[in-house]
Formats: sequence, C-alpha cells, structure tokens
Amino acid sequence: MFNCHWNNSETLAEIEWSSTFRVLKEELPTLDNLVKRKPHVYNSKWKCPMCFKDKETYSHLWKCEHLEQIYLNMIDKFQQYLQKLILVNSQMDNINPDDISKEILCCKIWDFNKAYNLSMLAKGFIHVNIVNLFTSYRILDKDRIRLLDEMLN
Repeated sequence: MFNCHWNNSETLAEIEWSSTFRVLKEELPTLDNLVKRKPHVYNSKWKCPMCFKDKETYSHLWKCEHLEQIYLNMIDKFQQYLQKLILVNSQMDNINPDDISKEILCCKIWDFNKAYNLSMLAKGFIHVNIVNLFTSYRILDKDRIRLLDEMLN
C-alpha cells in the first residue's frame, strides 16, 4: 500500500498534500492494525514484510530502513509545499526563497526518531515551528488559519 503511492517520484510530485495526509493517518493497513481487526487471519508475531526485523506498526513505517527513501521524498515535497505557501501568502516584499528553505530545514519535525515529527502533522498536530514560520513571514492571521487548516484537510 505505502510503496505503490510513494516509490514513483513523478506520482509523488502530483499528489496534493491536503489529500496525502488522509492516507498518512494511523489507519493504514499495517500488520498491527490487521491483527486487531482480524486476529483469526493475521498472526501478531509476524514482522514487517519489508525488513523482517520489527512489528509493522504505524510508527515503524516511519523508521523502516526499506522505506527511508520514500519518506525522505515525502519530506522534500512537503518542504517545497511549505515554501510555496509562504511565497504566495506572505505580506513581505522581496522574499528570498533560499532563506525560506533554510528556515524550513530548521523546523524540528523532519526527524522521525523524535517524538514530534511529520507523522504527527498527519494526525492533526501542528508544530509551533510551522506556526512561527508563518508568523515570521507575516502571513495574516486569517490566512495562517486557513493555510494550516488546508494542510490538514
């Protein structure tokens, strides 16, 4: 399921982030979720079919070494999406896109080994770094709320 949506970089570029987050919610058919739904069909001792090391849980998807390039592509696309949102909605003149990119990279949501990461955004939690980023580029409150809402819905 995860692979068919994310391996192809052309497909990845065409995906809208607002619809992508619906796919990223913890409702993915991981083995962990399938065991909960149909314990008579799925064995709780089965491991991730990609790495065969750990249980395939939602959090494992973000850490599995076999999916690393997929989520690195997702991070890159989301960073580009944030940059575009800021460029289009900022009330500032003469914004340097490279400066925006540097500030986006400083946000603390890109490391999936941290408690709060991009997967939390998919669940509806917006990190203060993103809110502060929008504020620093003088995105109006009404636009900031709309943009944050669009990212999640």
